Amino acid sequence: MPWHLTPAENRFDILRDGLVPSIGPRSDLVSEALPLVHLFSRFEDLESAGWLDDAFKEGAALALFHVDVRAEEGAWTEVPDAIPAERVRLVCADFDAVSNYAPLRAMDGVASPFEDLEGFRATRTEMAASQFGELVGDGQWEADESRFLVYVAGYWIEALDDGRHHLTLENGSWITGQDGETLETLEERLFEFTRPSQDLTDAPSP
Repeated sequence: MPWHLTPAENRFDILRDGLVPSIGPRSDLVSEALPLVHLFSRFEDLESAGWLDDAFKEGAALALFHVDVRAEEGAWTEVPDAIPAERVRLVCADFDAVSNYAPLRAMDGVASPFEDLEGFRATRTEMAASQFGELVGDGQWEADESRFLVYVAGYWIEALDDGRHHLTLENGSWITGQDGETLETLEERLFEFTRPSQDLTDAPSP
């Protein structure tokens, strides 16, 4: 699924109304002559877009969205129709604050991470809790150097120092090695937790 980068002040309208085709201030940079929703096909394409530094106002906070449409071949995915809000997920509200891109890179090439358990598992990356806090814009982990296994750049399982793993979901808590729990069963629980609403606009955190 492709990516959309936009000034952070736009995120509220996008979460309410989705992405609407338009001719915007950056259309000339990508030779866009018709109203389109312009997306990066892969996170790798976003990373290699050197013109981005000149495309936005210096110091402007940028929000990153993951969009539930099929990515086209090549660096760009251009969509002529509006993309409803339920198919757009805010990944981070301040992209410049993110110091670890590994969870974002891991999502490239995974077609349906919220619909397929193996696709969900394929997005797994390990990072410090403090880096996860940067990614999701949550300061509670600012000084926390515990390790997380991160899925779809928004859900996590804690990696304990003794090699076990710990999952907390609402009022439930599971640790590998207790009652037959394994990392695979924790992943299954976490995957099922992501599925009830199928709402990608604001993926909840465990």
